[in-house]
Amino acid sequence: KKTMPGRRPGDLSSSERKRMERLIRGLRDSSLCVVEAIAEWKRGSRWSDGPCRGRGGGDVVVSSSSSQLCFRWNGANYLLKMLANDAAFVEEIPAAMEILGEGFSAYRNPFLLPFNIDEILGRKPAIDAAGRGG
Repeated sequence: KKTMPGRRPGDLSSSERKRMERLIRGLRDSSLCVVEAIAEWKRGSRWSDGPCRGRGGGDVVVSSSSSQLCFRWNGANYLLKMLANDAAFVEEIPAAMEILGEGFSAYRNPFLLPFNIDEILGRKPAIDAAGRGG
């Protein structure tokens, strides 16, 4: 378990703990917003088919296969990429890990819950860490 330089686990002050808890909630909320936005897009209420320019400079390419729309970012299905490894960086933040608890894993856990999606659904992962279908 990583700790912050010059500190032992459990040394977060009350204000540091509250700040980190707010950041974690913000990450959860942002992940949920992405899923909701893609669901809204799939329903066709605000977006149209075709390429568009993303804020990050990459192209968003919409593809359709067997009548299911897939939101792609830089060539990858964004929801699968998000599910597989988007939250992995959190494991490198000692203060976040202190809040999330020992044994926490961000693998297939974009909402930073105590259990990943596979544990919640009681099944083996359908995709690998690179976001490829299996």
